Formats: sequence, structure tokens, C-alpha cells
Amino acid sequence: MEIKLNLGCHKTILPGFINIDLVPFEGVQIEDIIYLKSFENNSVDFIYASHCLHTFSRSNVSIALKNWYRVLKPGSQIIIEVDNMVPIMQQYLAGKIPVIDGILPMGRLVQGFFGKDEEGMRKYIAFDFEYLSMFMTEAGFKNIKQINKPPYSRHCSQTNICVVAIK
Repeated sequence: MEIKLNLGCHKTILPGFINIDLVPFEGVQIEDIIYLKSFENNSVDFIYASHCLHTFSRSNVSIALKNWYRVLKPGSQIIIEVDNMVPIMQQYLAGKIPVIDGILPMGRLVQGFFGKDEEGMRKYIAFDFEYLSMFMTEAGFKNIKQINKPPYSRHCSQTNICVVAIK
């Protein structure tokens, strides 16, 4: 049986995947996605992790990626989606972020990347492709490439980075 993981899925249940999150939603397996303790080494065929890495501290990003690498079978793929900090920084530098409800552009930028709690999910780290690739390389992943979003993604491709890599 093929094992595919949808990590940090929140309410997005993907058919054919084991949908995992710490928040108890219907159809979700409750587990700490940093460690994936219920999965043995080299036991998983595919991992999809969408918009969950930014909720970890820098050190936990490294720990999570090493554990995700650990559970993947050799030659298996991982796809990771994260917010792309580059477009929003470009908008900020070009003066294109308006003041809304009294929140100045820098305040909106900081809130957007680091300070907004949404149902217990706080962002602690931001990425561009090179920074994410560095973490993935340190964890052991190879052939790291930026791709278009997969068909099951619910995020905007203009503001995200979608990366595929191989164990």
C-alpha cells in the first residue's frame, strides 16, 4: 500500500492521503508533524507539506525536514509549499502596501509574516527559494526545484514557493 502524507493539513483533506495535523478536525490524524513518530524510517512514498513550515522555529524547521527525510523511502518525493517573502518585500519597497485601518505598511508586513495568529497558527519564519533550499539540502534532500503548484493546492502561485525534492 502506498503511503502519502498531507502534513499540516488543517481542514484540507486530500483523498488517498493520510491527513495529519495537531488540530483535531474531522478526517485528520492527530500527530506532531515535526517528529512523525508513528512512521518508521523509509516507510512513506510521498509527502505534501503546505504552509506548515512557517509555524516552526528555525531549529524546528531543521528537525522537521530531517524527520520528513527519515520517513521517506529512498527515491521518493516531497512537495513543500510556503509563503514567498520576495513579492511582498518588493511591494513594500515599491511603496505599494497601503495603510489600512491605521496599520502602516511595515506593520502589515510584519503582521503578515510573523505576527498574525489564525486559529493558533503563528508564523515564525519566512522563506525565499534559496533559504528553503538551504534547509532542505542540510536535511539531505536532492534535486530541489521550484515548480508550479500541484493540482490539489489551495494557495495562490503568485505569492507562494512550491518546491519538489527527492530523498
